[in-house]
Amino acid sequence: MVDYLLEIAKEMGVERVYSIMLPDNQRALSLTKKMGFQFEYLGDGTVKGTLSLKEEAVNSVRDKSKNVAEIPKREEKPISTSQKTQENAGKKAEAAAT
Repeated sequence: MVDYLLEIAKEMGVERVYSIMLPDNQRALSLTKKMGFQFEYLGDGTVKGTLSLKEEAVNSVRDKSKNVAEIPKREEKPISTSQKTQENAGKKAEAAAT
């Protein structure tokens, strides 16, 4: 699920993602570390994770998280009949012009 959220954030143009965890949450710390997050221990007793989503960082994250289950990509919304008709009309116009 984290991979999926990171993909959505990247598509939206988000450059950096943060997570705040308790230091005894070993599962969250382990997962975010595998994903490439950098940690900062805050004065309030929490751990702040930061991940850069710039292109080179995203490739690195994928390499580090190969053992994390793959999440299927979002499915595209179906095209309506009127959209298909418009697309076909555009293709016919292009073909007629050539």
